[in-house]
Amino acid sequence: MKSSDWFLLLPLLVLPLLTARAQQPVPLTFLAIGDAGLPGDEMAGNAAHMLEQATLGAAAGRPVSLLFFLGDNFYPHGLNGYTDKKRVELIRDVMGPHRRLMEMLGRDNVRAIPGNHDYYCTALEGTIPYGACDAGNQAEAELEFWTYHPHYPAIVRKAIAGGSRDSVDFILFDSALLLNQKTEKWKPVLDSLESILRRSGAARGVKWRILMAHHSPYSVGAHGGYRLWQAARKRIGYIGNCLSEGEDPTRYVQEFFSDEDNCTPHYRAYKDSLLAILGRSNANIQMMMAGHDHSLQFLYYPDSNSACRTCPKVFIINGAGAKRESVRSSAPPNIYTHPFNTSKEKGRSAAGFTICRFQEGKLEITFIDSATGQPLVMGGVTTFTIDESGKPVM
Repeated sequence: MKSSDWFLLLPLLVLPLLTARAQQPVPLTFLAIGDAGLPGDEMAGNAAHMLEQATLGAAAGRPVSLLFFLGDNFYPHGLNGYTDKKRVELIRDVMGPHRRLMEMLGRDNVRAIPGNHDYYCTALEGTIPYGACDAGNQAEAELEFWTYHPHYPAIVRKAIAGGSRDSVDFILFDSALLLNQKTEKWKPVLDSLESILRRSGAARGVKWRILMAHHSPYSVGAHGGYRLWQAARKRIGYIGNCLSEGEDPTRYVQEFFSDEDNCTPHYRAYKDSLLAILGRSNANIQMMMAGHDHSLQFLYYPDSNSACRTCPKVFIINGAGAKRESVRSSAPPNIYTHPFNTSKEKGRSAAGFTICRFQEGKLEITFIDSATGQPLVMGGVTTFTIDESGKPVM
């Protein structure tokens, strides 16, 4: 055979390779962002780079399939207390930068849950958030570009790859409703959560479960007490937020108006109730994603609740969608963050979002910087990987 004849055989050799590549199942990829409800550079950067990730992914054959908003979708008091004109303007200003991505994905693939700010009423001529109202959530539920999940929990089930029989259940839970109510009103919502978790646990083919709420049981951000800038050490330290800790009198007044810090009795009751239900449900949850604290955090707490075999050990804080606040420095192998420990920034977190992809039986999680669109280095790690047991693979 002449050497030139190999060119005639080349299509026959390459075509099977291209066909095999085309037939490879496309892994499920999703984006998550929290506390994105304030126009500004951080929010605009996040919106632009989420669209960029989706565009590049589609070109590479790994499209983004889902987008999750983790609460505090509109600051300072949701869509409560506005005239129709002002409400339209706020929706345009906050969601306008996200519209191209939302339209690309479609309403069914853009999911949102409330945060505490989405429930707030207004006082003092509509400028100060206070109390609990629900009209704004009803308005958010009517928006045509997403599917909104206030009040009772819901499951979004997707195959972990195209054509796969294995699936992931995203459990969307309105934690803000509980923290805006007295504990005696929690039972219907908690019973509903336990019911859908049991159904998920009994479902064939569900290999992964990710719980999504606005409030995380754990945090090393400002709501978790990490607010004290230590100039000599150039890092954030802990100072008790709440009356019971007796460390910060300037913060105590906040406890009279809200229960949004992790140390308040109401918040601790939420944490205990949630973990108890997760333990009883017999549905293995590999990861919990939340917002609330305006920082980015990857927390691995294998001993956080040793009595709860099915509780997640990985907690992602995704609350830097539009605001940045202080966060503790990384402390591997349990705490991974990206603060700017300078005299100007004083330990404020980078802003950003997460892109997550199921790959070969594992879940890869990368934090993306809103300023550059590049992966953030969190405690020396760029991409986190967790296995089906919910344990990080470092």
